[in-house]
Amino acid sequence: KKKGGKIRGEQAKSRRNILVIVLLCVAVGCFFLTQQDEAAGSVAGAALSANGAVRGNAVAKSNAATISSAEFEELEQKMNALDAEVREIKKTGVIMESDEHSLEVTKKLQDATRKVIVAKYGQHPAYRIKVSLEFPPTIPDFAEKGKDGEIVIEMAPIDLIPVSVYTFLEVARTWVGGEFHRNAGHVLQATTRSSAIKQHLPFQEYSKKFPHRKGTVGYCGRPSGPCWYVSIKDNSVNHGPGSQQHKNPYEADANFGRIVQGMDDVVPRIHSTKQLGWLDKDKRIKIAKMVVMVPTGRGGAFEPWVPSM
Repeated sequence: KKKGGKIRGEQAKSRRNILVIVLLCVAVGCFFLTQQDEAAGSVAGAALSANGAVRGNAVAKSNAATISSAEFEELEQKMNALDAEVREIKKTGVIMESDEHSLEVTKKLQDATRKVIVAKYGQHPAYRIKVSLEFPPTIPDFAEKGKDGEIVIEMAPIDLIPVSVYTFLEVARTWVGGEFHRNAGHVLQATTRSSAIKQHLPFQEYSKKFPHRKGTVGYCGRPSGPCWYVSIKDNSVNHGPGSQQHKNPYEADANFGRIVQGMDDVVPRIHSTKQLGWLDKDKRIKIAKMVVMVPTGRGGAFEPWVPSM
């Protein structure tokens, strides 16, 4: 009996030892897993903090990538077909702003263009373009301020003039080059070279809710674009409905945005060029770069748009 009791006691002790070892292993394993999770979280947090553009554009990508490439191509084809149809109507000389068929087709084009904007650039309350400038040594304050300057343009609401907005977003996305080459008393006019936009707008898109006030940007010419200008005074009358021709009381220059940064300092600097009218080559202000910007949702900050397709 004594021998059997001794054996059972040793077995019980052995089981307790095994249980202790198992519990120790579990505890150690949990400790290492916790450390790995914390390390991974720290790395991820540091990466996201260091790259706010990734976080912000994740929103843009999620909004823009809700359709497939094939679906986007279908949207784009529909928009292009309507664009061609509107151009053909424009060629007839009909007053499109009062013609029922013209209004119907242009509305379809506007609707299709809105869908393309959202599919390509994301669903946002606003879109902006950062315009980087290079001033020539002939500018009066060159010694003091140097060659660099920047303006930021906020696009008009796409529910008002989507075709005009989309055109300039595409100009910026595929920017090749350009310059401010005209210094007038009412506008500062710029040339545009883009790999995507080669022709003028399909029609004179205009909204009375977004007139040519001081600080707005519009397309020059009739038909308008792709060259553009900054209004340095209120041009609601001389660029608005019925202006610059006598046939159509509704026709106006197409408008597409307003300057939200640089209007008080950089724009006057352009206008300070010591020449009025068409500028000599050595007095032109180069547009070095354009960047499409989208809001991140954090305090209204904007960041460079990142393609999702």
